[in-house]
Amino acid sequence: MHRQEQMNGFNASDDSALCESHGDYRTLFDLAPIAVYCCDGSGVIQEYNHRAAQLWGRKPAPGDTDERFCGSFKLYRPDGSYMPHEQCPMGDVLCGKLPGVHDAEVHIERPDGSRVIVIVNIAPLMDEQGEIRGAINCFYDVTERKRMEELLWQSNNALEARVTERTEELTESRQRLRALGAELTVTEQRERQRLAVALHDELAQLLYMIGIKLNLAKQQPMQPPLAKIITEVEEVTNKAMTYTRTLMSQLSPPALSESGLPMALQWLAEQIQQHNLFVSLQVKTEIPTMPEAQALLLLQSSRELLFNCVKHAKTHEATITLEQVDGSLCIQISDQGAGFDLADASKKAHSPTSGFGLLSIRERMLSLGGRFELQSTPGNGTTATLVLPLS
Repeated sequence: MHRQEQMNGFNASDDSALCESHGDYRTLFDLAPIAVYCCDGSGVIQEYNHRAAQLWGRKPAPGDTDERFCGSFKLYRPDGSYMPHEQCPMGDVLCGKLPGVHDAEVHIERPDGSRVIVIVNIAPLMDEQGEIRGAINCFYDVTERKRMEELLWQSNNALEARVTERTEELTESRQRLRALGAELTVTEQRERQRLAVALHDELAQLLYMIGIKLNLAKQQPMQPPLAKIITEVEEVTNKAMTYTRTLMSQLSPPALSESGLPMALQWLAEQIQQHNLFVSLQVKTEIPTMPEAQALLLLQSSRELLFNCVKHAKTHEATITLEQVDGSLCIQISDQGAGFDLADASKKAHSPTSGFGLLSIRERMLSLGGRFELQSTPGNGTTATLVLPLS
């Protein structure tokens, strides 16, 4: 029997290695600190981890052709409108409408009627011919964070309504509100850092071990079909490792703590290029070292403004200018895109569906004694300026 197995190019050690690798792969999914699932090219769900089932509130059968694009019961857009499964971000990536999805908001309704708000990140999986053969989605729950944003918005509106009769009380309350916004930013960053550490210590290590075991399996004699399967699993593992590293850097940019704000902005510019926006960085003066909390606030605000450019400016070029002017650090982000009406933008900034947009950036800067300036004209581009006193 052993001789016959060798004649067929396969032996029991191959089967054992493959089973062990598959077991590690399942462990990887189940231990991931965020929800993960993958679909084939037609959108059929292939695998998902325990966290995904928790957020969905159900356990779809993997491979069921009636379960496509997402395992949730129902989906909704941030504005509350119903979203058919085929129109969800996973569907847009699989059909080639989007090259990938970064930090998109989706509302999930569970079978029991409860809802959760999640942030999704989706990357396509390509075959050797460059065709999309599937995609992987990593998402996490931000329901509590959105609730805090809603409370922040409601508090701000209530305080604005009282400005004419109780000016002094309003001023004190706005200071507390800004402190809450700054605290929320710090809390969010701590959570991002926690997730990044968990990804590095658990997910990345498991992927690395799977890669080693797959490489050992490839060195064994085996039948061509099995060799092809192992090669395909190895490719998926390598892509998952690449995507994990990208997600780790997005959650907690290493360049900020290691090299300072200018290098972190350069890293951000390179990341944004993945979204078809070429960003050039101009550092006009020497930039002093600043507290990491302040540098993080400037980096996050710059990221928000650049993604606004990606979504709305209808242009493929933008510029970041970094300089020190009159004792203050200034970051200017400009484009020559579509522009917009500032009065209309001000109304939207006070909308409960706007999330952490222009209003949030303004409050973040004010909480540290800085300011946020915005200039835009329809058809003539937009210039946003962040000013933070270095003292």
